[in-house]
Amino acid sequence: MINYRRAYPAALVAALAVTQVEIGSSQQAPNADAVAEWARLAELPDLTTGVWSNDRPGTLPAGLAADAPPLVEGASRSESPVESCVPIGVPTVMHRPYPFEFVLEPGRILMLLEFDGMTRRIFTDGRAHPEDPDLTYAGHSIGHWEDDTLVVDTIGFLPEVRVTSDVIAGGPMQVMERMSLASADVLRIETTITAPNALREPWTYTREYLRRTDWTVNEYYCVQNPRAVLDGGSEPLPDLTPPD
Repeated sequence: MINYRRAYPAALVAALAVTQVEIGSSQQAPNADAVAEWARLAELPDLTTGVWSNDRPGTLPAGLAADAPPLVEGASRSESPVESCVPIGVPTVMHRPYPFEFVLEPGRILMLLEFDGMTRRIFTDGRAHPEDPDLTYAGHSIGHWEDDTLVVDTIGFLPEVRVTSDVIAGGPMQVMERMSLASADVLRIETTITAPNALREPWTYTREYLRRTDWTVNEYYCVQNPRAVLDGGSEPLPDLTPPD
């Protein structure tokens, strides 16, 4: 298996191991467990250098490009919520042509997406999903590593979250993602969606993302650039005038 690992964290880990934190007149050595947890992060594949861009040609999932997803007859369809600045949620937010970045911490991985400023929190501390999660656009994610592959399991979606650009889940949905580096600068994500109200069977597709070391994730909010208004639609701009 190909390993693409960070070159710089060893120095950071060494610094943590010898640094002492001065508190008042006393000195306290760093917590050994915390240092070990950060050291383990240094051994993981490098997801954090640069940002990831969804503009790699020829990687549209087969299910979206040619073969239709296995939709349930009568699956609920609606126009894209982007026109009304409503979040589209996971997994279709990962199809948008906007970059994202990873932040790795002990027990948690953050995915910071430019589109609508969405943050995905993936808990890697061994916890289970809550029995009755609050339903959100991003869902509740837990993850673990299988060798060099990050496996992410997400549930707890609002029923209006999209399975495809025009089909809503309409009920419970689970999204399983397997994230790995296909090469040093190519991130591959295999996604399997299980949504009984929308899909007859689980639907799997793969996308690839390019590493961009000279890009950053910028602030972006739909209300500043609503497509419905730009395209001559009837949706009005929201009133952003501050109150007196």
